[in-house]
Amino acid sequence: MLFASFFTACVEQFLFNKIIFSIFNLYLPKLLAAILTALFGSIIFLEFNPAFMLIIFLVVLISNYLYLINNNNLLAPTIFYSIYLTLYIVFIYGFDFMLIKFS
Repeated sequence: MLFASFFTACVEQFLFNKIIFSIFNLYLPKLLAAILTALFGSIIFLEFNPAFMLIIFLVVLISNYLYLINNNNLLAPTIFYSIYLTLYIVFIYGFDFMLIKFS
């Protein structure tokens, strides 16, 4: 489970930070580029629930900040986003989803 959330976090952070944020950062100031990337990240999931969009907006904004303070290194944002995804899955499905049952 943790491996799956880490792989998903790697892919999403590569998309958000290395591609989208880098393109916005070429032409805009860093703060505006981070905000536009977070807006794009909250819309790209196509779930138009305002609470979900706000959570994704904040998580992508924090991961952009971690990306900037770590000199464009994806490790810290990926670990942060992986922890977020794991907690989100536990929140939705409960702890029984995380346990492997050998029976």
